[in-house]
Amino acid sequence: MIAAALIGLLAQDAPPAAFLTIPAEYRLIEGVASDGETIWVSSVLDRSIVAHRNGRFTAHKLPNGDGAPLGIAWDPRRKWLWIAANCPADLRIPDCSGAALLAMDRKGRLRARLAPKGAFTPGDVSVWQDRVFVSDSKNGAVYRCEGKCAALTPVIAPREKGSAQGSAVYDQGRKLLVADYGLGLISVDLASGAETPVLLADGNRLRGVDGLVADGDSFLGVRNATVPGKVWRFRIVDGKIVEPEVAAQGGAIVDPTQIARVGKRILIVGDSQWSVHLPDKAGRISGAQRPTPVVAIPAR
Repeated sequence: MIAAALIGLLAQDAPPAAFLTIPAEYRLIEGVASDGETIWVSSVLDRSIVAHRNGRFTAHKLPNGDGAPLGIAWDPRRKWLWIAANCPADLRIPDCSGAALLAMDRKGRLRARLAPKGAFTPGDVSVWQDRVFVSDSKNGAVYRCEGKCAALTPVIAPREKGSAQGSAVYDQGRKLLVADYGLGLISVDLASGAETPVLLADGNRLRGVDGLVADGDSFLGVRNATVPGKVWRFRIVDGKIVEPEVAAQGGAIVDPTQIARVGKRILIVGDSQWSVHLPDKAGRISGAQRPTPVVAIPAR
């Protein structure tokens, strides 16, 4: 199981520290997931899923022609790791040419490859019971599969402007909360498909949310439009965002991206280091990857 030593890192008054440190040889860590024994992260530039178990790291490289792994989510029913894979245009990734929702088993074998018709830029994925949701970071679309997961069907259709990120099922499976980076939070009735903006009490949108996860009667969202980023906690009551507060900031949280709930713990990619691998204003790329901290905070 995930080390009991984590307990010492959960003091809420202390700046978040690294629970697990990913070596710098694995570059640009975006996604995180766990089954309670193995922790997986996605290494975008290496096009690899990196597994950590029993103190050891093992990398499973995606086949040539598939995209690079971004958001990931563990599926306890199928015992698969779902992977949103595409080729970010601003990164120079060899052998990267595809875009699909992939599924990998614990041994690193690909078990599924799904994509809708038309343009597809998957960036994040979530799982609830037998349902899998994948979001499109370029056109705001969200798709799902369920049952045998043989095909993707739209939950939110592609739109002219939109950048769908994390998602989380709530209201006993009746609704899906979607974080759109520019449009803010959107609630989708999964039976009717009706979309409703979820606003702050003052009527403003909660923009800039990337990773998103349900935690008890609340949600945790990673906000990273500026660095250092923060993790916010909030509830939804009568269709409004209430009790927004910063749940984690500082310490090992610098450029956070994805987030996962694992038992009584929340795992967060604390410093993905996207800026290191993107061109600056002069077109230069640093490439100076540092070890990546994975932070843990208490779940509810």
